Amino acid sequence: MAWDWQSRDKIDNAFRAVDITIEWLQRLVERLNGGLASAAMERLSPVLFPPTQLQAVVTEIKNNLPTGWALTPAAQTGNMWKSYQEATVTAAWIENGIRLFIHIPIFEFTMTLTLYRVISLARASTNGSTSLQYTGLPQYLATSPDQQTFIELSAEMIGPCRSAKQAICPISRAVSQKNNKGACSVAIFLADNHRIEENCAVVVTPWTGQDAVYLGHRRWGLSATNVTRLVVTCPHHATGPNSYTIDTPAISIFEIPMSCTAQSDDWIFQASFRKDTHRKWITRTAPQLADLKIPGRPLFTTPDEIQHPDQTDRSKLPRHHLQELTAGMIHQMDGLSDLEHMRLNTELEVS
Repeated sequence: MAWDWQSRDKIDNAFRAVDITIEWLQRLVERLNGGLASAAMERLSPVLFPPTQLQAVVTEIKNNLPTGWALTPAAQTGNMWKSYQEATVTAAWIENGIRLFIHIPIFEFTMTLTLYRVISLARASTNGSTSLQYTGLPQYLATSPDQQTFIELSAEMIGPCRSAKQAICPISRAVSQKNNKGACSVAIFLADNHRIEENCAVVVTPWTGQDAVYLGHRRWGLSATNVTRLVVTCPHHATGPNSYTIDTPAISIFEIPMSCTAQSDDWIFQASFRKDTHRKWITRTAPQLADLKIPGRPLFTTPDEIQHPDQTDRSKLPRHHLQELTAGMIHQMDGLSDLEHMRLNTELEVS
């Protein structure tokens, strides 16, 4: 009897071990299926390429890079999960299987450019009847760290660069080393009033009311005729008072606390629970500007005459001299690659 019981225990243990092995193999197959599915979408999966293995490969690449080249900032700091997001996979069929080619981005850091999104808001005149706005501005502006090289770009040119997961992406456009500072957008970026007067064109249109634009991460740009009072309301669990007011100038950038709602007589700024992930927020402020003074003979253009930047013919734009005509303009440069924001309050003079 004792032998029979021992034999049964051994047989049960053997079948139990087989069941565990089969279950482990099933889980492995499921994970491999998920990893291959990710590879089919050009994404790198930790199942196929574990973090320790990826770290070893990244370290080897880093040690063999030529002078002037580097890995992405995330890879340099050892952020493996960000490295998985940045890596891409290409699959190739070989005999009896497939071969995966993993692309880990590197870049020439001496030739890097920071990408900014350009947002232009019109400025109202003192009496609120007309507005002025720069025209011919690009949708995006790329600039070198030393601010000596600039490239104007459209949304179609940058393509996937707008993705928050894309820390580095190539720009398929040649860079002019001589004529990259003659654009209006560059003059505004550098706050060069002399170049602004020479290179920038302005359109005058009837004022159609306040304008607001979302800048990302609970920050808004607002253009009004005068001071705007905002009532900010927060839920009970939020820190600080449940309701308070903010007075914003005619041209302003303001930030709404997380989960709070702001409301004015004209606008409702909805609550957002998105946490701010920007590394830094840079505000560049020009000297205070004088009020707009409308000339004796009013100048008007219709809104239909405001052309898209890539359709603008500078030779046909109105360039009348308006005595003592100045306006504060706001140009929010939404940095993508280094997540910097810049606010430029610039003087506007039509000549």
